[in-house]
Amino acid sequence: MNVYFRLTDSGGGANVLVSGIADALGRAGHSARVDYLPRWVDMLPQAGMLFPDRPNGADIVHGDAFTGYYPSRTPFVFTFHHVVHDHGLGYRTPAQRIYHLLLRRWERRALRHAAAVVCPSEYTRGELGRVFGFNNARLIYNGVDTDVFRPGPAAREKYAIAPDTTVLLFTGNPIRRKGADLLPEIMRALGPGHLLILTCGMRGTRPLPVENCLNLGSVPPAQLPEIYNLCDMLLFPTRLEGFGLSAAEAMACAKPVVSTRCSALPELVSSGEHGFLCAPDSVAEFARAIQQLRARPGQRAAMGAAARQRIVERFSLQRMTGGYIGLYEELLRERTPGQP
Repeated sequence: MNVYFRLTDSGGGANVLVSGIADALGRAGHSARVDYLPRWVDMLPQAGMLFPDRPNGADIVHGDAFTGYYPSRTPFVFTFHHVVHDHGLGYRTPAQRIYHLLLRRWERRALRHAAAVVCPSEYTRGELGRVFGFNNARLIYNGVDTDVFRPGPAAREKYAIAPDTTVLLFTGNPIRRKGADLLPEIMRALGPGHLLILTCGMRGTRPLPVENCLNLGSVPPAQLPEIYNLCDMLLFPTRLEGFGLSAAEAMACAKPVVSTRCSALPELVSSGEHGFLCAPDSVAEFARAIQQLRARPGQRAAMGAAARQRIVERFSLQRMTGGYIGLYEELLRERTPGQP
């Protein structure tokens, strides 16, 4: 089997997903090729025609809305990571609202051209039906490599962190959709004895005015497990997630998650068992959850262990890649009836 991955270079979870599937295909004796288009193609998907489409005899093309803008004679698999078209969401700028109107048209074209559509959560699958009237999407949860993201030593001396400090971690793009604007208020509510570590996956963003903060900037993927193991818990006050990869990676490292009771997070995190899910935008509730975990190290450790077990059992890389390989094989059987 030869699978060709073609998508815009988002630098985020989509890239992580594709890398995991491509590696798994190689280990299983299949062939995989990955081509990333420049980020600006997001703004003008028609420009994808300027970049040669080189499937090299691929059996399957796997990509995003921009890959699927034009029809393909090769079966096209479209992973729809999250649906952003909710007009009740107030975190978007006017420019983002205009862009999302265009994006909706491009996504609709890709849905028409896809041989199969995959969503990484039940929430996203439901939103796809609600917004687009598309009810045939497959569910394949995103997965985490639990051999890479695993509990390890906390090298706090490397970052000059005092032993009695409660360390919080926020990883991802510092944007309003991720709840980054709430971080300064949460840290002010927590007061002394807390440190927030920030990693930033988006170039050109302004630093957040957060007290008691260690900003590591953009962290290479290979360094992320070390950073997760530095923290006592993940602080993730997001407003919309199609899955919640940061939460899954932290859980795989046996860290409890303090996040939001919204979108796909309840499918991943059971509040009170793997951390706490708080009401959207509730600074006081986020602060109380963190203070409870700070005061109860035994509970924190138990939640971390349960979180790790949940990822191993339900959200591993092996489960995700097995789901995609099974889908590819199904599409190929449909293309060649009678083949065993």
